[in-house]
Amino acid sequence: MNHNMFKKFLSVFFLFPTLSIAQSYVVYDFTHDKILESRSANNVQPIASVTKLMTANVFLENNKNKNCSASISDEDFDYIKGTGTKLPKYTSIACSELLKAMLVHSDNYAAHALSRSAGMSRSQFIQKMNQKAQQLGMRSTRFSDSSGLSSTNISSAMDLVKLAKYSLNNAKIQELSNTKAAYIRAGKRNVFMQNTSA
Repeated sequence: MNHNMFKKFLSVFFLFPTLSIAQSYVVYDFTHDKILESRSANNVQPIASVTKLMTANVFLENNKNKNCSASISDEDFDYIKGTGTKLPKYTSIACSELLKAMLVHSDNYAAHALSRSAGMSRSQFIQKMNQKAQQLGMRSTRFSDSSGLSSTNISSAMDLVKLAKYSLNNAKIQELSNTKAAYIRAGKRNVFMQNTSA
């Protein structure tokens, strides 16, 4: 079991900084597979960047081209207004580097680039995310984008425990989620990114 990874995603369950006023949370013991403490665990609410955990799972399970690459496009900038990225536009970036940028730095542009780089359209990718949620028994969960910027990406704390449990089985997701900082190779540049939850 990797406690650090769970703590990273557990933090998003809290809408306020202290436990006593948190609207919804679950404290889960993965070792013994049991709930230690919870509050309104089935309340549905926007889940923000925890979305990227599902994006990573769906990409890794569906991408058949291990050497795939993508670039940050005007389409991404039009869709993701109001947020920034350190990644350069119009530069071919390996999907493995985009995955790193997404999980280490929670980069929204990397998430969107990955969603159109797995051999399917963006809408098909989102459909796969929702299908995976249903497979995992995440009955209160709906996705409409791959980054979590949309407030219509919704779930419950209990559903997110199911997603975290599933993700613990993926060594790559564990590794990148626990990386404190990394250089992302983007063309001829090495872009330094820090873990947003470190």
